Amino acid sequence: MFSGLEEIDLITDPAEALTMFCDIINKTVSNHAPVREKRVKRNHQPGWFTDEILSTIHDRKKCHKAGKIDQYKIIRNKLSSMIKRSKKIFFYKCY
Repeated sequence: MFSGLEEIDLITDPAEALTMFCDIINKTVSNHAPVREKRVKRNHQPGWFTDEILSTIHDRKKCHKAGKIDQYKIIRNKLSSMIKRSKKIFFYKCY
């Protein structure tokens, strides 16, 4: 049986017993079925997100997976400037 459930029988205060029971159940559930985080992609990307940015992201991932750290850093910096420039142009046109 579950460890700690026998101790609940010894507690006379119902609120305290319920709290202890909930703690035991929460620990068990967290241990056997932890909360998982999922990333949800957008259906529509923002207007500043271009195909060129997407292809550069893929290139950056390939370099990182291949262990080409120097090339990865160059592409990472290029991507950062591309995103900044694209956002700047996009929001400038919005005004």
